[in-house]
Amino acid sequence: MGSEETLEVEPGSAIRVGALGDPPEEVTLRPITAADEPFLRRVYASTRSTELEPVRWKDKERRAFCDSQFDLQDAHYHRGFPAARFDVVEWGSRPAGRLLVAPGSTEWVILDIAMAPEACGGGLGTLLLQWVQGMAAVAGSPLMLAVEQGNPARSLFRRLGFQLRTEGEFLDEMVWRAHAIGSEAVQRFCDVALADDDLRASLASAEDDLVLASRAVSLGLPRGLAFGADDVLETLRSRRRTWIERAIA
Repeated sequence: MGSEETLEVEPGSAIRVGALGDPPEEVTLRPITAADEPFLRRVYASTRSTELEPVRWKDKERRAFCDSQFDLQDAHYHRGFPAARFDVVEWGSRPAGRLLVAPGSTEWVILDIAMAPEACGGGLGTLLLQWVQGMAAVAGSPLMLAVEQGNPARSLFRRLGFQLRTEGEFLDEMVWRAHAIGSEAVQRFCDVALADDDLRASLASAEDDLVLASRAVSLGLPRGLAFGADDVLETLRSRRRTWIERAIA
């Protein structure tokens, strides 16, 4: 793939994920600090709001319950996954959610991905998941996550190529694997596009090469084909050189 950052960075450093919005704003990950706790507790409580809506509790009781569950979850993650990266997601200069990822020798695990209510619906979750897919692909590891049955996020996971691995009483495990990466993956993707009218039409409607490359990256991941925009652009340049050479031969 193109030049990618890995999760093996110096403690306390931030990682650039990409850009999102119109006009685009940077999306970065930075390690969680104690000052982030009130925001993270609010994000966690928002993920439980639908579940707790029928419960006839006062606001104070609801907050106390969510705080206790947050503490238990946080302790479990730090105890069970000491090598994980625990990050606040920043969109522009604003905290927008959290992403907890545990790289491993046999598989990577997304422990949690949660956005603040005001950051939902703008494609941020998709961008983050695609970024982690790329990182796992470079590491040569499958990517696993657990999701509650009935969680609407399951449709997003399926759209990005995650498949059901095991079905539990409350949680299901879903997994994504890269079948090819880099230039090999681009070539496979081109073969798929030639045989798929809808996919080819989506690529053909791109306004320029950068849009085409970004679109190809997004459409390749659900097929287990992991490559960067640079890989697509290099393939385009190579093919154009071939066409020019044929034309002047």
